[in-house]
Amino acid sequence: MLRPTVGGSRSLAADGSTLRELIYNVDSRHPGFAGHLLESTGSQRRFVNIYLNDEDVRYLQGLETPVEEDDVILILPPSPGALICVTLEAVRTSSSIEEAIGNTPLVELPSFSPRPGVRLWAKLEGNNPSGSVKDRIALRCLTRQKRAASCTQAPSA
Repeated sequence: MLRPTVGGSRSLAADGSTLRELIYNVDSRHPGFAGHLLESTGSQRRFVNIYLNDEDVRYLQGLETPVEEDDVILILPPSPGALICVTLEAVRTSSSIEEAIGNTPLVELPSFSPRPGVRLWAKLEGNNPSGSVKDRIALRCLTRQKRAASCTQAPSA
């Protein structure tokens, strides 16, 4: 049974750029997960059906099918009652703090909409590099300082 392998969860968040990476990511946190889905050769088990956004991955690129943020992976193992839905979470990486500034995540809040057609969004400022709304101001100051430091004055005569 697949669900006991993941602690009884009906859905999981994972990351990876392909379906295979996603499966191994989950397996690293829930040992034995991949064994329910994959043969010892690494191929998908014959009676396990895996869908990416309602498409059977066998008709896509199999386990090498690329996955993106918000893709929904539906796994239907052969045993009844073992359905598990896996939702991917993309992990954003940056090579520097400066690069990360200005990428504050936005989350839609449909249950707070006052009427149909009105979309409300919340900025998750706590996910900024310094956890502050002042990140952009700090970046501007840093950029100006770097620019000033790289400027050289002509020698005075």
